[in-house]
Amino acid sequence: MEWAGYFVDLSNTEAIWHSTVRLVTAMIFGGIIGFEREAEHKAAGLRTHMLVAIGATLFVLVPLQAGVQLDPLMRVIQGLTTGIGFVGAGTILKLPQEHRIQGLTTAATLWATAGHGRVDRAGPVVAGDRGAHPLFIHPPRAPVV
Repeated sequence: MEWAGYFVDLSNTEAIWHSTVRLVTAMIFGGIIGFEREAEHKAAGLRTHMLVAIGATLFVLVPLQAGVQLDPLMRVIQGLTTGIGFVGAGTILKLPQEHRIQGLTTAATLWATAGHGRVDRAGPVVAGDRGAHPLFIHPPRAPVV
């Protein structure tokens, strides 16, 4: 049996190219965000953000490739949003002795990375890229008093 027989729509070169570009784009943007987080020695780094971006991409790309209608696809996206919210919630720690909460930014970047993966796969590559640009712009840090 030919390998193409194992994959429903991957016998089409255009479908293979489309899927590859989407997954590589997600991997690159997730990697950029994760690299910055890892450089700051935060809980979720390069691999985590890349996996979240690729996972979000796959959860939207596979139903789109299978020809799923808009209503079921929206339920997939809602489930993905909820699931990533729970993953992010797991990174948040309340430290009562130190009177601070840790991990909010990590949770937010995981959620934004998943959002980038979803948006990028549902529309043109440019739409997702525009949504990711604010994640790469960092204001100078204020001195701690």
